[in-house]
Amino acid sequence: RVVLPDGTEKVFHTQGEVTADEHGKPIRVHGTLQDITQRKATEAALSLTEMRYREAQRIAKIGNWEWDLATNGSWWSEELYRILEEDPNEYPATFDNFLVKVHPDDRAALVEGQRNVTAGPEAYPPAETRLVFDDGREKIVEQLVQTRLDEHGQPIAVIGTIHDITERRVLEGRLRESEARYASTVQLAAVGIAHVDLAGRFAWSNRRLQEMLGYSEEELSALTTRQVSHAEDAHVTDPDRARLHAGEIDTMRVEKRYVRKDGTVFWVRITSALRRAGDGEPLYHISVIEDITGQKIAQERVHYLATHDELTGLANRALFGQVLDNAIEVAQRNERQCAVLFIDLDRFKIVNDSLGHEAGDQLLKEIAARLPRCVRRSDIVARLGGDEFVVLLDDIPDLAVASDVARKILSSVLAPVDIMGHECRITGSIGVAAYPLHARDAATLMKHADTAMYLAKEEGKNNFQFYAADASPMSITHLVLESHLARALERREFSLQYQPRIDIATGTIKGTEALLRWWNPELGTVSPAQFIPLAEDTGLIVSIGKWVLKTACEQNVAWQRRGLPEIVISVNLSPRQFRDPALLDDIAQVLRETGMAPGLLELEITESMIMHNVDLAAAKAAAIKQLGVRLAVDDFGTGYSSLSQLKRFPIDTLKIDRSFVRDIPENADDRAITETIISLGKALNVTVVAEGVETAEQFAFLLAKACDEMQGFLFSKPCHPDALVELLETIPVRARA
Repeated sequence: RVVLPDGTEKVFHTQGEVTADEHGKPIRVHGTLQDITQRKATEAALSLTEMRYREAQRIAKIGNWEWDLATNGSWWSEELYRILEEDPNEYPATFDNFLVKVHPDDRAALVEGQRNVTAGPEAYPPAETRLVFDDGREKIVEQLVQTRLDEHGQPIAVIGTIHDITERRVLEGRLRESEARYASTVQLAAVGIAHVDLAGRFAWSNRRLQEMLGYSEEELSALTTRQVSHAEDAHVTDPDRARLHAGEIDTMRVEKRYVRKDGTVFWVRITSALRRAGDGEPLYHISVIEDITGQKIAQERVHYLATHDELTGLANRALFGQVLDNAIEVAQRNERQCAVLFIDLDRFKIVNDSLGHEAGDQLLKEIAARLPRCVRRSDIVARLGGDEFVVLLDDIPDLAVASDVARKILSSVLAPVDIMGHECRITGSIGVAAYPLHARDAATLMKHADTAMYLAKEEGKNNFQFYAADASPMSITHLVLESHLARALERREFSLQYQPRIDIATGTIKGTEALLRWWNPELGTVSPAQFIPLAEDTGLIVSIGKWVLKTACEQNVAWQRRGLPEIVISVNLSPRQFRDPALLDDIAQVLRETGMAPGLLELEITESMIMHNVDLAAAKAAAIKQLGVRLAVDDFGTGYSSLSQLKRFPIDTLKIDRSFVRDIPENADDRAITETIISLGKALNVTVVAEGVETAEQFAFLLAKACDEMQGFLFSKPCHPDALVELLETIPVRARA
C-alpha cells in the first residue's frame, strides 16, 4: 500500500528480477508496478456481499443448491448444510446424499421430479418435503426448483432453494388447533355469547344463548337486544353503551331482565366489549350473557337473612342497629325522644329442656307474632338471638308511652301458649332505656337497656325497669357473661368451625383456619367479639386456647385417618396465650398426644403482639419454629411493625386484614396498601393470604396482583367439620411444598 501526498491510499502489485554478470554477481534489479486498487475494492465489496448473502440465508433458514447438467456436479450453500445438519467437508453435495435425508414416503416423488426436471418447464410450483434425522426428529422444508437455459433454450443447469418451514408449520398447526378449540369452547360454553351489530341485532349467537332465549339461530338473528329485553329494562344499557362507543370505557357490565320466546322473564348479566376496525371505527359488540336468575334469588334470600331472623321473620340485630341509628339521628335533629325495650323470656329454658328445641322454636315464633301487636306500625320489633327480643319505640312524647308498651308486652307474653298439646306459660323481663335521657348513641342505649333488663330479673322477673345511672358500676351483662364463660369449657359448650384457605391461582384448598364458637343454653350463640376479649381479661383464654389447639389437631388427624389429603390447619394465639410461659410445652404436648406432624400446624399471631415486646416475641417465635410449627402474622397492616422488625421473625405467612380487602373495588388507598403488602410478602418469600374476600371484584384484583391465597365468603363461610370433609373430597388439595 502506498500513501499519496493528498492522504489517499493505493494498492500496487510489484514483481522484480535481478540481472547478474558472468561471474554471477548482481548488477541490476528491474521490475513492474501494477495499480490494483480498484480490483481490491471490488474484491472487498464482493466478499461483503457474499457475507451478507450467507447471513440472510441463515436468518431466513433458506439454503440453495445448483446442479450442473454438463458435469453432473452439485453445489450446496452453507445454510443448506446447516439445515441438513451435516459438515461440508465430510458430506459431499450429491442428490443421493440429499435423498438419504428425505422421509421414505416422500422419496418417490423427489426421484420422479429429478427425472422430469430437465425436460419440463423452467420453473416448478413449491413442493414440501419431510426430512428425517437419526434421532427421529423431522423437519419440513419447502423446495423451489428452476431450470437454467442457454441462449438456444437448452437446459444447462438446475438451481433451487430449500426453506426450513418446520417452525411455521408447527405454529400453523397450533393455530388450527387453537381455532378449533375456540370454536368448540364458544359453542359449548355455559354462558351465552353473541356478536351484536351497531343496530343492536344479533349478528351471531352461540348455542347456549339460543337455548336461554328459546329461539333458533335464524330466529334470533332477526331480533335485536331491545326486542328480547323486559320493557322496563329496554334502555338500561344505553348510558354504558354510549360511553363504550365514545371510548371512555373498554368494557361494560350491566344486569337486566330478558324475556324468553315463551314469555318467561329471567335475569342476565351482560359483559360487552366493542370490536373496532383498524381506523378505530366501531364494528360490532362482543357480548357474554350469563343467566343470573338463581344468583338474584339467592341474593334476595341472603339480603333477607342478613337483615331478618330466619326462625321468626323479625328484624335481626344488624337491621335493628341500622334503624336505631337512624331513629337517634332523627330524634336529635327534631329534639324528640325514642326508647329501647330489651326483652328476655324468663322460663324459656324450661320449655326447651323439657319439650325439646322444636317446642322452643314454636314458642319463640308465637311470642314473635304477639310482640308486633303491642306496638305501633312505626315501631320495630327484632330478635337478637336465643330468647332475647328488642323493641324500638320511635318518636315518643314521654316515657309513659314506653311504660304502657312494656305492660302490654308483659301481658301478651304471659298469655298461655299451646305447644304440642301442652299449655305453656312463661314470663318476660324488660329493660327500658331512652334517648336522650339515658344515652345519646345506639351502642350505649342498647347496653343500658340490657342492664335494666337484668335489674328486672333481680326484681323477681315478669316486670320492667328503666335504666338507672346508679346501678352497679360493673355491667351486669358482663358479670352474667363471665359467669357462663367460666363454666363453658367443662360444660362442652365450645365448638370449632373451619374456614378453608384457597390458592387464588388454582382454586385448590391449601389449608383451613380453626375458629372458636360458643353456644350457651341460656345466652344462645355468643359472638367471639364478646367473649374472647372477656376470656383474655380474665385469663380463661389460656385454658380455652389449649383446648382449641388440641381439638383442631385431633380433627386434622381424624381427617387424615379417613384417607383425606394432608392440609395445614391454622390456630389463633391470643396475646395472653402467646405470653404464657407454658405455651411451648403445651404445643409440644398436643403434637405428641395427637400424633399430628408439626408441619401441618400453623399458629397465627397478630402484628400488635409482635410489637408488644419485640425481643421476647422474636425469641418466642423462634422457639415455636424450632418445634417445626409454621407461623403466621394475622391482621397484617393494622399494626405499626417496620420491615426491619418483621425480618426478625421466622414467619411463613402474612394475612392481609379484611379491612383493606373490603373496599378494594372502590378505595384507591386500600388497593395500594394491599398491593404493597403482597409485594412485601414476595420480598420476604412468605405466603400472602387475603382475608374477607367476598366479591368477584376483590378476587379479580388479588389474582391480578399475584396474591397467593384467599379466605372468605366468596368461597366458603366457616363450616362444620363434616362440611369441610365434603369440600376436601370434591376439591383438589394442593400438595404441601
